[in-house]
Amino acid sequence: MTLPASLAALMAFLAFLAGFGPTGVGASSRGAPFTILGSAGTSVRKLRLYRNNGNDGYLRGIVAVFTDGTEMRAGVRKDQFSELTLSEGEIITAATLWSFTPSGRKAKSSSARVGRIDITTDRRSWGYGVDNTAKLSSKAVNVGSGVLVGLQGSTGDDMDSVALIFLKTMSDSVVDDIVFEKPAGNNGLSLVTLKEGSAVRKDIDFSYTFSGTETRDASTTFSTGSSTGLSMKTTFHASLPQVLDSGIDAGVDVGSTRSFDRHNGRSAELSWSTTVALTADNPAVSCSAMVWMGKVEVAWHGTQTVTADGASISFPVSGTLTHVAYGKVETVCRPLAAPSSSSSASASSSSSSSSASSWYSSASSSYSAAKAAKTWAA
Repeated sequence: MTLPASLAALMAFLAFLAGFGPTGVGASSRGAPFTILGSAGTSVRKLRLYRNNGNDGYLRGIVAVFTDGTEMRAGVRKDQFSELTLSEGEIITAATLWSFTPSGRKAKSSSARVGRIDITTDRRSWGYGVDNTAKLSSKAVNVGSGVLVGLQGSTGDDMDSVALIFLKTMSDSVVDDIVFEKPAGNNGLSLVTLKEGSAVRKDIDFSYTFSGTETRDASTTFSTGSSTGLSMKTTFHASLPQVLDSGIDAGVDVGSTRSFDRHNGRSAELSWSTTVALTADNPAVSCSAMVWMGKVEVAWHGTQTVTADGASISFPVSGTLTHVAYGKVETVCRPLAAPSSSSSASASSSSSSSSASSWYSSASSSYSAAKAAKTWAA
């Protein structure tokens, strides 16, 4: 099933994905009906509730802000208010709606209105409305996947009725056809010195081995402008940027298409080893281990397909890729002037990220003019 063309069809599809008839409280026969639903792929990021200033404190109005920044409102937006802002990756695990009947009207169910809304997430609990729930009646809400996609109900001077609309538990969510925008400047490439070392021959010939291993971050994160819940459970099919290098020349290209989670925390093990013979003709040497690192934040767009209960909907999605990649470690050794006098052999090494050696200066200069401006596949 493709993305419905009309807003009415889209809202109907989202309501179908919510599936189980939304649980509501209050008197739906009173007030003007309202429906709050965002665009496909979005969910409620911020929920603001307004309540009466009086002793009862029943609800009067609501504002929902979606993950794409769209704001929708219903009811009276004045008096006291409180709001819940869901963090990245935060999922709703339970919700309760409370119905309030004003004093003296207990026999009239049509006079009931919305007293309070309570929401529990995987990180906290929040609620607003009538503080004393002893005089309220409650209904537990089926929260499905934990992704709140909208609300519906009726309002007048107060909130007469309300229901929360949740997305069903998804069986599949995939982003395909990902295209990366060309990164600005030098493609995020930088020449990094991992370690430096030196050795001096003193009296006898010997072989100096310059080697080591370092572990560096090589993580990948896809952020999206769509629902937090959707992005958490989504698989991304993409050809990620990789560093292509040959010594002091480097560029960025894309590798083969693979599947990625929203966040892939990985490490790169960078190793090197080279051996130099120290003789009377070559009595001293200085070595550097360097690598091209690509650390990019680049915009992307693609198509997200969500499946629930055998039905699917596809819609455009975009976001930012944060990606760290490394080329091959290069080791370069250059001769040093021998000391005037000595009696033994010695070697030393140090880690560094900003070598002052002439080789580094030369490499950095070459890098500026090299093919570091290779374009990304579009």
